[in-house]
Amino acid sequence: MNDTVDAVGFDFIQVPEVKTECKISKPKEKTLLNQKIKECVIKIKTFKSQTLTKSPEEFENYETLSMVMADYNYDGKVFDLDEVFYADKLKPNFEVRFDSGKLDKQMMVIYLDIYGNEKKEILSLKDFKK
Repeated sequence: MNDTVDAVGFDFIQVPEVKTECKISKPKEKTLLNQKIKECVIKIKTFKSQTLTKSPEEFENYETLSMVMADYNYDGKVFDLDEVFYADKLKPNFEVRFDSGKLDKQMMVIYLDIYGNEKKEILSLKDFKK
């Protein structure tokens, strides 16, 4: 397989290793109709990528994370991008945060690495622990 990678110049898809924890944060004061809005939080605990190149690089946790994309109303068929969270904006805690009101029945989250590889995750509000 490595001969193919070296000869042709492309790499095979390697799904990143992603481990997350989902929770609902305590309500924050908001002025929108004097309501307290809860936030959904996706804490990225682990994000690691691999390559099959001749001399694979070793990366630290999060080093290859490029972005996280979200579809808050995923229909089970088509991913319709609603929001993008770039890795440099997720530092230092590597948390994706959004208003819980954005989440309809289910959402799809796509974690993308610097090589274009992705890990998909489907979540519903019940996946977020209080």
